[in-house]
Amino acid sequence: MPAPVLLASAAAAAIALYATAYEPFAIRLRRLRLNCPRLPTEFDGFTILQLSDLHMSKMGRRERRVTRMIRDLSPDILAITGDLAFDDVSGRQLAAMALGARPREGCIAVAGPALEKLGLPALHAHMFVFWYALLCTITPPVCGTVFVAAGIAGAPWLEVAFQAMRIGLGLFMIPVGFVVNPALLSLASDPLLAIAAAAKVLAALWLISLALIGCAGSRPPPARAAFSRS
Repeated sequence: MPAPVLLASAAAAAIALYATAYEPFAIRLRRLRLNCPRLPTEFDGFTILQLSDLHMSKMGRRERRVTRMIRDLSPDILAITGDLAFDDVSGRQLAAMALGARPREGCIAVAGPALEKLGLPALHAHMFVFWYALLCTITPPVCGTVFVAAGIAGAPWLEVAFQAMRIGLGLFMIPVGFVVNPALLSLASDPLLAIAAAAKVLAALWLISLALIGCAGSRPPPARAAFSRS
């Protein structure tokens, strides 16, 4: 066998051995301390434990090792992110692992495949998760943009968070629109239905904003809309 072929075969075997026998079990626990001078004092000492890239399909030796590592950490929030195989078996084991960490404020997990098992198409399920992940920027207690805005304005962060969620509440309804009107994400395959679904969602957002924010001055809604366009 020619030498290049032997070298290529050896490299492929080494990569496969690394990916199956070493990398899945190379579990690391890293501690990072973030200093945020303008963070409210209520968050002094707040801890977040993040588990990432578990690729969990059963409660094996690696998963038991992770459970032992996090058992005594007792974080405020446990965040499970990255690639996560989420079937019936691993879902129960994942819940047991989260309870073992004893997070004081709860556990947060990205579970797009679980939504697929409920009947959502893959695009809708992952867009649902992605959209709500973006909304964490205005949702307490994370709300990074709220803390920045409160620091710039010199205002209490909780009041700013309330106003941000009040103004942006309609954004929380859009992922529900993906589920109720699946055609909303099928512009390429069915443009007419997608446009009709978008029109319904936009009408709902307008009504929600009207109810929460109200009209400008004494103008009725049509006059207010015409004034804003001019």
